[in-house]
Amino acid sequence: MANNAVANAVESAMESAMESAMESAVEDGVANVGASARGNAVESVVENTANMPTESPVKSATKSVASSAAHNVAGNAAKSASDNAAARIADTVASPCVSICALDGDDLCVGCFRTGNEISYWGRLPAPWQREVLARSQQRMAGQPASCVVAQARAEGSL
Repeated sequence: MANNAVANAVESAMESAMESAMESAVEDGVANVGASARGNAVESVVENTANMPTESPVKSATKSVASSAAHNVAGNAAKSASDNAAARIADTVASPCVSICALDGDDLCVGCFRTGNEISYWGRLPAPWQREVLARSQQRMAGQPASCVVAQARAEGSL
């Protein structure tokens, strides 16, 4: 029975720790997720063992095992949140602007060959669409026709 109580408390603490870690990642940002998640995980361990008798060896063992598990789970959640943020940063596309900003009669920038809409929506376009804008601007630069990406992105729900 004591082993069941420990196992149940640890499982509950780990579930709560994971939830807390994910909430912390969103609320606190990547820099603070580890400490916040660990604090929330330990709080959940205390809450899950509060109804046990004060001097219970099961309570003491549960706190010790669950605290260790909660710290591991929180640490893994913090690493995952940090990895996700790094992936988002790595998936950014530099603007092709060359600081010669003037639209011609066809609504194309004479510097970067993007349309006015592509320039306006650049910061709101997801990275795959930004790469498509770059490809189309290269086509335009070579004298080939290429439609504006913004209308297609809207149609597909990316904007």
